[in-house]
Amino acid sequence: ESPQPATASRQRQSPRIMATAEEREAIRLREREARETAELAELEAQLARSREQFAAESAQRAEEDKRDLERMAQEAQRADLLTRHHDRSLEFAMRQYEDEWEVFQSKLRDQGRHYDNELARAKVETDSAFEREQREREGMQRALAAFAAQHQASNPLGLLHGQPRPPLHTSADLFTQHEALDLPSPYWPAREQDQQYPRCSSCWDEIRPGAGFSGQACKATDGVFHSECYFKKRALHCAHCSRTLTAHPEHNLSGAWGRHQGRPYHVECYQYEAGPRCSICFDVIFANPLKNFSGNWRDVKGRQVHEECFLEQQAKFAEQGAAQ
Repeated sequence: ESPQPATASRQRQSPRIMATAEEREAIRLREREARETAELAELEAQLARSREQFAAESAQRAEEDKRDLERMAQEAQRADLLTRHHDRSLEFAMRQYEDEWEVFQSKLRDQGRHYDNELARAKVETDSAFEREQREREGMQRALAAFAAQHQASNPLGLLHGQPRPPLHTSADLFTQHEALDLPSPYWPAREQDQQYPRCSSCWDEIRPGAGFSGQACKATDGVFHSECYFKKRALHCAHCSRTLTAHPEHNLSGAWGRHQGRPYHVECYQYEAGPRCSICFDVIFANPLKNFSGNWRDVKGRQVHEECFLEQQAKFAEQGAAQ
């Protein structure tokens, strides 16, 4: 029985509790609205104050801008006055410069014409003097050439009276003749059955016919050679005709040879072609009975002359000196 009255009591109190909650909720809503209203009013007040401050600052800035514009207008007016003054000064200076430049150009043209006339006159005088000097030089050169030719014809060796004769030399001083070379004779190398051919000590190919080789060999102290290799690379060659220093009847070469300034020559190549020549007759300085040359020679001021040519020239010079 006791729980039933408690339940009834709670049922009687629940409307009141609900009414109290609604009131509290209403109070909270009113308080929140009041706060929002206060905040809105505060914001409106701040906005009004900001507008007033902005208006005051804008008025102040407008006043400052106005003063700046007035000051800039005054400076622009002053700059315009200075510019006009500068333009007038520059225009006056340009007119003055143009007048002075025209006067300078006129003087320069006059001086240029004067210098051109002086230069033309000096050129004419210089050309005349040069041509005259050239003619005199050419005349002097012709006279000197004629005198030199006459002197050369009469005394080609430049001999002087009372001058001692240059020392006498023999043809052996120029050309040292040697005995004929004892070159090995080519032979056909023997080869036993099942043996290889001997090899050349120069090219190391087998010594047998073929590949441009005859198959003949030459034996020297330092090995066996193809006959072609030996006569091409090992044997001495003439410095003039490049043939081996042996007899070549088809070229009129006897095989006799010698050395001139350390280089080997066939006697015939040296005697007719390669030897030093006489400065008077231009024949090779070598014994030549057909032309009565003994082979003796003299060195006259660096020029090599046959003894016979020297004596003949000295005799002519002595006759001319006696005639004078």
